[in-house]
Amino acid sequence: MGNKKLTIITISKSDIPSLEVTLESLHQQEEKNYSLILVLADFDVGAIDTILDKYDLPNVSVILDDGLGIFQAMNTGLNKCQSAYALFLNGGDRLIQKTAVARIISEINNNTQPTNIAFNVVQEINDEKFQRLAKHKKRLLDFRYFPPPHQGFIALLDKNIIFKRRYGNSADTYWIFEQIDKMGCRYICDYDLSSFSLGGISNNPSKISIDGVNIKSAKSILKFCMFWIVGLQNYYIITSWITGYKRLNR
Repeated sequence: MGNKKLTIITISKSDIPSLEVTLESLHQQEEKNYSLILVLADFDVGAIDTILDKYDLPNVSVILDDGLGIFQAMNTGLNKCQSAYALFLNGGDRLIQKTAVARIISEINNNTQPTNIAFNVVQEINDEKFQRLAKHKKRLLDFRYFPPPHQGFIALLDKNIIFKRRYGNSADTYWIFEQIDKMGCRYICDYDLSSFSLGGISNNPSKISIDGVNIKSAKSILKFCMFWIVGLQNYYIITSWITGYKRLNR
């Protein structure tokens, strides 16, 4: 039976090393009172069993996905979830500290009313690290508070709010905004919960498959023109400045 408070959902597509990065960070957690859902595509069943035998993980459910896209897989994970709250840590994402799950559970218990919870996240771009605060404003053009990526967002589960394919690579951002608009959010800005690397399944279109990039989107076309002009790493460094991220190693 799944944990009633927190489920961590992990999506991975034929990438054992990245999956093991995530599972190792979960294995290291001091608090084991959570459920884990793995939605996996293009994995050998025997390999999955071998991987899981290496780690001390509670309440694990494995779903073999058809590999049609990360956001379809994330919807599959949400549909399977039976807890009040859900966190997505996709293959390659990791919890930074051994106390991370304990801190999440503590903040869930501290909620005076049901609401989403957001933590800081660290984004790694080669040798660069940027802290993305749980709540901050972009430097340019957008005066709305901008939430962290899903690696720092503890969602109060509402299965009517799903990842929508039409938003392409930004589907997770729209999902988070829809969650916040409906159920609010409490922002924890004194704790870096998780980290993820540029090029992982959550932000690399080549690893997202069919629904990862909406080529009809003018925003997507502009983004990939920028990739080509300035290079992928420089693009993210520039956009990190625009969005107000804090550079940690400078």
